[in-house]
Amino acid sequence: MKKIDKNYYRNLLAELENESNEVPIVFTGRFKYREDKESKWKLFTTIRRFIPGTKTYTVCDHINIRSEVIEKYINLSKEYHNRKFYLVGRIYRYYHYNDLRWGIDLVESKELSPIWPTEKTRKKNIEIARTVIKSVISKKAA
Repeated sequence: MKKIDKNYYRNLLAELENESNEVPIVFTGRFKYREDKESKWKLFTTIRRFIPGTKTYTVCDHINIRSEVIEKYINLSKEYHNRKFYLVGRIYRYYHYNDLRWGIDLVESKELSPIWPTEKTRKKNIEIARTVIKSVISKKAA
């Protein structure tokens, strides 16, 4: 794949849309800090699906998540630049300059954060991911 083609990974993200409607999906991505204080977006790159015990591939080169959504859960400052994060969300569609695209919408949770920086152990990240998803599913069933 040529470097210019990397944004077409987004099509792989689109393939997960129906699945994420049923159960939220856990992704990983690297946060990229930007000095622009006025930006309404937080940038994450190298978006991969997180499946415990499985090596996964990039499903999207980058996504932007609204700052106001992220700030409900965590204050992403320069110290987090290039740090790996876990994101629990659902896929959504949107248009950008008449081009159909897909993004990740974080699940809403008052008890648990749908975004967290990687923990020291993989086991701890798995535990957090399962707890967040279970919380969202039980809330949806209620």
